Amino acid sequence: MKVSVIIPAYNVSEYIDACIDSVMNQSYPDLEVIVVEDGSTDDTGEKLKQLQQKYPSLQVIRKENGGLSAARNDGVKLSTGTYLAFVDSDDVIDRTMYERMVKSLEQADAEIVTIGVSRLRGEDVYPSVLHERFMQETKIGTNLHETNELLYDTTSWNKLFKRSFWDENQFAFPVGKTFEDIPVVIPAYLKAERVNLLASIGYYWRSRESSGSITQQRNNVRMVKDRLDALRVCDQAFKGVTDTKLIQAKKR
Repeated sequence: MKVSVIIPAYNVSEYIDACIDSVMNQSYPDLEVIVVEDGSTDDTGEKLKQLQQKYPSLQVIRKENGGLSAARNDGVKLSTGTYLAFVDSDDVIDRTMYERMVKSLEQADAEIVTIGVSRLRGEDVYPSVLHERFMQETKIGTNLHETNELLYDTTSWNKLFKRSFWDENQFAFPVGKTFEDIPVVIPAYLKAERVNLLASIGYYWRSRESSGSITQQRNNVRMVKDRLDALRVCDQAFKGVTDTKLIQAKKR
């Protein structure tokens, strides 16, 4: 089962080596790794050339800057795997992450596999408050109606998505928007019949102190608008849902 890993990269010279090393040295062998170099103005592009020499199977696509969503969407179009995965280029993943995720599919085929997340600052690792609510226990073959807590799991990069499920529903990240994961992940959870939830940690989400980080710009007017737009997409996806528990969970 081939897993296509799509990594958008823009001005991440400080972090790109660690990210690519963590992906290319996975214990699961059948990976297609596609880096979309999104018109960086630092030496990210040069570092990627060196990484291609180190890892000949690494695919690097270079394009003019179009933003994170456009880079991810372009990577999806070029991918050929049975499952899709996304990694942000300043993050790292556990060496066995994809092996564990694919192994869960032997227990129950699923449209989505999701795994636990920790935060990373320098060498320090600490819990991800965003993900703690859903990663209480492993559940194989569940779904959003059975496990409402999945509503808190709004990030795309700690997941595998079945490619046929992705294409059938024409999922795509909204170009030019921040909070781009929410309008994809929540509708996907609503449509998925089977989700494998692995509570063990697999993904390390880096905390960056730079002013360019979304986390540091929560009160930015544009970002507030983008977040509201993302929530409107989710509200539209919830139309027709009659599960009372799920509706109440969404309101929280």
